[in-house]
Amino acid sequence: ISQWAEYQYPRGHVIVDKTICGCGYTEYCLCNQYPTILCSPRKILLENKEGQHQGDLYYFKNEKEGSLGVDSDSLENEEIIDDSIKIDYLTSLKVNLVEWITQRISLGFPPKILVTYDSLKHVLDALGSTKNDYMVVVDEFQSIFMDSRFKADIELDFVEYLKDCHNVLYLSATPMLDRYLDQLDYFRDLPYYELQWSPNYVEKIKVQRKQVKSLVTDTGKIIQDYKNGKFPQKIDNEGNIYLSKELVIFCNSVSMITQLIKRNNLNSNEVNIICSKTPKNERKLKKIKHTIGTIPLEGQSHKMFTFCTRTTYLGADFYSPCASTIILSDANIESMALDISLDLPQIIGRQRLNENPFRFEAIFIYSTTVKEKCI
Repeated sequence: ISQWAEYQYPRGHVIVDKTICGCGYTEYCLCNQYPTILCSPRKILLENKEGQHQGDLYYFKNEKEGSLGVDSDSLENEEIIDDSIKIDYLTSLKVNLVEWITQRISLGFPPKILVTYDSLKHVLDALGSTKNDYMVVVDEFQSIFMDSRFKADIELDFVEYLKDCHNVLYLSATPMLDRYLDQLDYFRDLPYYELQWSPNYVEKIKVQRKQVKSLVTDTGKIIQDYKNGKFPQKIDNEGNIYLSKELVIFCNSVSMITQLIKRNNLNSNEVNIICSKTPKNERKLKKIKHTIGTIPLEGQSHKMFTFCTRTTYLGADFYSPCASTIILSDANIESMALDISLDLPQIIGRQRLNENPFRFEAIFIYSTTVKEKCI
């Protein structure tokens, strides 16, 4: 999107359907000349973007905000801390934000603020009437509907806060977006923009589907091949051979991740685990002597195996030069039984380096009690 020199934010309250993931719209929001508040449903995306733009963004990081366990095997929400008893803490955050904005404006730079859906109200309170100078970008806004099963009141409050802002852009690339928009009168009536891309900008994705009886067993075979140096390879037209020496496994179950780690004797030097930072997840990983990791920034080294739960599906950037992608889905496990058609485009869009020859490929391994019909 940054290559479209004439592009500008549409004004007012609007919906923008990117139609494809990985088009750089979020990056555009953080690098253009407009004061912007970027709202994300996941903390890990904001942490990832903050790391990529150190000093140029202000992440309103509310440590007292509750953690949403979207990758919890029982789909339970961690207890949300009552903000009313954290007045001094939040006041300090707001003061720091206002001071940073003043400094950025004095230097001639447009302020760029990162915040979760849950904490937007505190940012708007700190900005006061100046909030109308900002474009509020609600990234991956389909999460308003999808997360409502965990915290419906919070999501509805979030939408109400946004109604008081002059310019709000609801951003998504999720298929079947229209199914969500009819759920609330507010979204049903908003102007809708759909980006149409030249075929030169669209890559065809190759997904290999594999139905199995046991996700742990069949995924373990692939892990063992990597450990034994049997890497997938590609040969280009000039005869150059490229090996995939890294593997990213998307699995929305921390329990299954721990099974895979134990079954294949993976140590902490080989494994990076990206999941929600909840006490429940931390306890599970501590039992197998592992901890929650972070997404490496561009240029940083990657471990051979990276396990990712649903907390990373929405917008996080990976910069591996050779990683392959595996997606695990089990209809028998509640946390892994969501419609894969919603998650698949997001997962495929995580690898960002053009030099990675395995970037637009994935192996989809699934297990289900429902007999698949072959057409």
